[in-house]
Amino acid sequence: MTTAISKPLRVMQVISTYPNFINHFYAQNPNIASMDYHTQNEAFARYGFFAPHIVAPYTQELGCVQELTFSNAEPLQRAWLKEQGLSTDLKPGWESDLLRMRIDEFKPDVLYVFSPYTFNSALRDRLTHQPSLVVSWRCATLQNHWDWSAFDVILTSMPSIMDFAPKLGAKSAEMFSPGFPLHLVKELISIPQDTDVVFVGSLTGTRRIAMLDSVAKAAKKYGFSLALHLSGDFSHLTPSMVPYLKQPVFGLDAMRCLRRGRMVLDSRTPVYLSDRHGYPIRDISENDNCSMRLFEATGCGALVLALEGVSRWFDWGKEIVSYKNPQDLVGKIQHFIANPEERESIASAGQNRCLTEYNMKRNAERFMNIVEKKLSKPSVPPKPFEVVAPNEPKSYTPNSMFNEILSNSYLKKMGWFSSYHRQAIVDDSGAPLPWLSYPAVNLLEERAPYGISVFEYGCGSSTLWWAKRARRVVVVEHNEQWFKTMKDQFPDNVRPVLRELETGGDYCKTVAMIKNIKFDIIVIDGRDRVNCAYNCLASLSPSGVVVFDNTDRLEYVSGREFLIESGFKELRLTGLASMVLNVGSCTSIFYKDGNCLEL
Repeated sequence: MTTAISKPLRVMQVISTYPNFINHFYAQNPNIASMDYHTQNEAFARYGFFAPHIVAPYTQELGCVQELTFSNAEPLQRAWLKEQGLSTDLKPGWESDLLRMRIDEFKPDVLYVFSPYTFNSALRDRLTHQPSLVVSWRCATLQNHWDWSAFDVILTSMPSIMDFAPKLGAKSAEMFSPGFPLHLVKELISIPQDTDVVFVGSLTGTRRIAMLDSVAKAAKKYGFSLALHLSGDFSHLTPSMVPYLKQPVFGLDAMRCLRRGRMVLDSRTPVYLSDRHGYPIRDISENDNCSMRLFEATGCGALVLALEGVSRWFDWGKEIVSYKNPQDLVGKIQHFIANPEERESIASAGQNRCLTEYNMKRNAERFMNIVEKKLSKPSVPPKPFEVVAPNEPKSYTPNSMFNEILSNSYLKKMGWFSSYHRQAIVDDSGAPLPWLSYPAVNLLEERAPYGISVFEYGCGSSTLWWAKRARRVVVVEHNEQWFKTMKDQFPDNVRPVLRELETGGDYCKTVAMIKNIKFDIIVIDGRDRVNCAYNCLASLSPSGVVVFDNTDRLEYVSGREFLIESGFKELRLTGLASMVLNVGSCTSIFYKDGNCLEL
């Protein structure tokens, strides 16, 4: 920014961070929850929660009046309420109510709400004080029903989100990168780089898990040092990772651990467009997304090994190093262990680029340039609206609601209660049903013609259901005990096949081994589902459809994408399923024109 701000702008940044970060912070600092608001807030900021994204404090040096707050930290916000002489009793929905109070109290000209799902047009309409500009950030999964009409600007480092932001209602979008706080350099420089390879992050995504498993196996084989500071769902932890597992770290602690790495792994996870249930529709990252870790690690002076893609922020080979797959990554690690001077040269160049171009002072200047550009164009004030209920509000107690749920005729007729009681997939009369989403079951009951040929991956109640409609059902199962249990119940038109389960092995290829039969419906509801999708199409009749269950799961996205790329349309049927209440379920039907379901 080249000119001084003529009138001090009031800039407020609101961070809603992950609950496990907050819990970790207060567990590490047990006495701080009883301290005043200012002390807690300063401690949060120093701890480095989302430090590469926090710009508000740096705008003060540019002549602004600033406020930074962490909106979902309960002890922090209770302290603020107490100091205002207000009740500290936080009721359901307290975060949005308190955020409205905080905005009205500070009266910002520029409101930067870091997480767009914590702010919407209804909340903006309820504000007594209307900011001149409301900004947010997104570089992660989008849901196609989100309302971004409350935002004047969406900041992102992903071009695809630049395209999607207006479709979700945002008035504009701007490319913007994370940065590095320069004040951390003095603290970090004294920490020795004593670990060959470091990873800090969550254990999520099949691509990342495969990468970490390969590196852990290589560390054991070749003897290099490895530290895996993992958080998240440890059910995906592989035996190879266990010896290298370290405690999860966040904020400044994460920076310290990154500094110890001679090399740091940056494994970008795919960014999806999802439906309102959070079920992935397609990958929109296009290998052109960057993580906060990229800037943290380069700023700490480590050589970053990043998954190959588009890097608009650093130069491949000169400032960071790319890898194509786990095998290529292991080879790069071995190369740079054997060539420390080359490693240090690239790491130094990456650090210099980060600290020079992406430090937080420069980012604050970029942020204010965007602000001034947007404020120079008069914006149309948001049109307030009020949701009007057609009926009088209904009073209820938990007991009355529970009784109403139990008497729900839809759940009863579909057999949800019978299934839960029997722990079997049945309708209300006890007859077998497919274990698909109820909307999918309804559609198949209505449209699946009699006398068809069906192939199923995975046997069970659905096999018995299909046997009543189909001329022929072939089903493959991998669990020998379950196979024997079900086999005696199958009628003569069912041909069960037992196959040993091996990823990409005979199980997924069973349908292709059946000669001279084209199936009208192929049901993918067993194991190794992506490979089942890859191997089923040659056995599908010209009017055939593929019924693919649980397509809400990320691990099946590549199977869905394969079917779509093969010319199929996808009908996503989302809702409840037998015995499942805590989450919805999605069954997809893949079809072409002239299909047997007349879709």
